[in-house]
Amino acid sequence: MIPERQTYSRRDVLKLAGYTGAIILSESLSGPVDFTESKYATQLYVSPDNAPGLEKHLPSTHFIGHGPDNLPNVAITIDDFFGTSSIDYLQQVLVLGRSHGVHFTFFPVGKAQIENYRAMPRRTRSAWRQALSDGHSIGNHTYDHSLLGTMSTKAVDQELIGQFNAMNSVLGFKHHEYLMRPPGGSGGFDNPTLHDQYVHTLNAVKDVGYYMTMWTVDSNAPNGQIVTPNEDQRFLNKIFNDPYEHVRDGSIILVHPTTLSINGVNLLIDGLRKRGYRMLSVPELFTPPKKVVM
Repeated sequence: MIPERQTYSRRDVLKLAGYTGAIILSESLSGPVDFTESKYATQLYVSPDNAPGLEKHLPSTHFIGHGPDNLPNVAITIDDFFGTSSIDYLQQVLVLGRSHGVHFTFFPVGKAQIENYRAMPRRTRSAWRQALSDGHSIGNHTYDHSLLGTMSTKAVDQELIGQFNAMNSVLGFKHHEYLMRPPGGSGGFDNPTLHDQYVHTLNAVKDVGYYMTMWTVDSNAPNGQIVTPNEDQRFLNKIFNDPYEHVRDGSIILVHPTTLSINGVNLLIDGLRKRGYRMLSVPELFTPPKKVVM
């Protein structure tokens, strides 16, 4: 008897590709990663099911530009992590998180973490594992920081799969992602002339189950110029004093290791706390507060 021919959705194909790629990539690192356990085989790629109970609270559009604006909660998100010095930065940020009771959301570039792992396998793996252990969130920032707006849907998929596999190989275990941030906002996030590129990226991202996570306060100075860690105060002034982009309930703040020093992150946390804000991960912004039973 000839079995019925099965058809597969694009998401199914991506699940299989993610599984296969993870094995190949893991074997290229020092120490293989086991992706053969049955619990992994059922969810090899991204799905809202990876965040049980949370997906019903996230925007159905799969676009996140800010959190709920009726609670004094904000999210500090940190992108990229290029170079081995960024692992030092990550470890120091984790210390701040523990000492202040703050949860961050990290969007690392996959290829950069593979390079960091090859240079410093123990420290890199330990740092990212500690981030998850401490309750922080890790999302997808593409494999090599490519601008997605002009790419084909297939190329976007490859960028997402590449980062997903890279981070799981670095971690040494399966981590389900459901947030992603396109480099540069995918062109059209805040540029009406490139709106079509943004829509194209969002559709590709949504189709494989990710929630495209943007920001409400970027990492530039008030006049839009790029800042460096020795110019922390320019960025902090924007966050706290800019009449248009200042922090408010539900804000998602964009930071890079190259734009805010560790001391700057500490000042940011202190300034937000003095203004009555709680600093949560992006998923926590959308998690309903627990009711207190008297």
